[in-house]
Amino acid sequence: MRLNSIGESNAPGGSPAPRRANAAVAKPTLEGDQLTLSGSDALNPTLGQTPTARAEKVAQAKALLQDSSYPSAAQVGQIAELLAKNLRP
Repeated sequence: MRLNSIGESNAPGGSPAPRRANAAVAKPTLEGDQLTLSGSDALNPTLGQTPTARAEKVAQAKALLQDSSYPSAAQVGQIAELLAKNLRP
């Protein structure tokens, strides 16, 4: 659909687009506005105790790296198919 600069459209049915009144829009101000992050203060200690990596997943990845049959030919074929279908030139 193409909109003309005067507010008319070429929409099916030929109905014109509604026009907006030229009302004054107040500019936002920052006076008196405050941002309170007191809730995040309670999360910070928990975040500090969270490990950056899950140990069981790291161990699983290391085991897969040691396995000479990983990834299998079938897995490589599936990945190649997905890439071929989803990559765009």
